[in-house]
Amino acid sequence: MSDEILDYVSFNLLPTDSGGVAIFSWLGKQPACNRLCDSLARLADEALPHALARFSFEFFENTCMSPTWWLGLPAKAKAAVTRRHLSGLKSLRRPDCLKDDGLAVVDWKVVSRKYVGDGA
Repeated sequence: MSDEILDYVSFNLLPTDSGGVAIFSWLGKQPACNRLCDSLARLADEALPHALARFSFEFFENTCMSPTWWLGLPAKAKAAVTRRHLSGLKSLRRPDCLKDDGLAVVDWKVVSRKYVGDGA
């Protein structure tokens, strides 16, 4: 057991009447959180939705999805999403787990961004 205090982030990916919103938040100075969000901010609008989907399925157990969306995915995409979702079990997560794997499982479009880095 370590006495090291880890950085922590809260992440929500929520539907809205006009689409959806991704929210990252944390209290105080959290260098790892800043690095994560800085890396997302550098992504092109076309790449950001897929990065958020990878992050969601890779790191969060409590995910909900539309049955219509799931049933509409090709078998290869379902297998990839399932692999990501199970990666936290038995240490299956790879160090490069968030790198773009070329698989696009969402059709979201970025219409605006607001990022306030470094706790500003």
